[in-house]
Amino acid sequence: MGGGYNYLAIGNSITKHPIVDYWWNECGMAATSADKDYYHIVLKHLKEEKDDVSSNVYNFSIWETLFTDRAETIEVLDYYLDESLDLITIQLGENAQNLDTFESDFEYLINHIKEKSPAAEVIVIGDFWENGNRDEMKREAAEKCSVKYISLNEIKDKKDYMCGIGTVVFDEAGEAHTVEHSGVASHPNDEAMKYIAERIIENINN
Repeated sequence: MGGGYNYLAIGNSITKHPIVDYWWNECGMAATSADKDYYHIVLKHLKEEKDDVSSNVYNFSIWETLFTDRAETIEVLDYYLDESLDLITIQLGENAQNLDTFESDFEYLINHIKEKSPAAEVIVIGDFWENGNRDEMKREAAEKCSVKYISLNEIKDKKDYMCGIGTVVFDEAGEAHTVEHSGVASHPNDEAMKYIAERIIENINN
């Protein structure tokens, strides 16, 4: 990245989702506009605090959805990882259904990131949706790898923090669209995105 402060956000659709027929903005689903997803809120804060900020955001949901051999996808991340990174957030897990090797896979993921970007502060973001002990596995993996973990228990699986059917969102051109897809509707709303961003900001260099 650049010669200043460098931030990489790794996640799933909560972090970044491409434009499709039921989602109209290349940002964290289902923020009502791109500047209201957690990544862009954190980035705005960093730019206010630092003189020179470069950033990147990558949807790594392929890692989650594999039932076995998740490590085979790790090298895809190497394009984004280097020694210049100062902050890396990891928001992954919600799409993982087979949990047989999930904790060890998460440890492997974190350790690989730390190896490739040894100067970076790494922050793991807890699950937004409940699924057995998956979130606990993430927390344990973060502790074993000596990186920070942010719990989302206050907002997890709560409808008040989900987008909901009928929410109006705006694309990059400012055109309004109404959420009708149940998958989009279950994603974090603006308030939840702000909560996630605030927890990250509280933990940066703290």
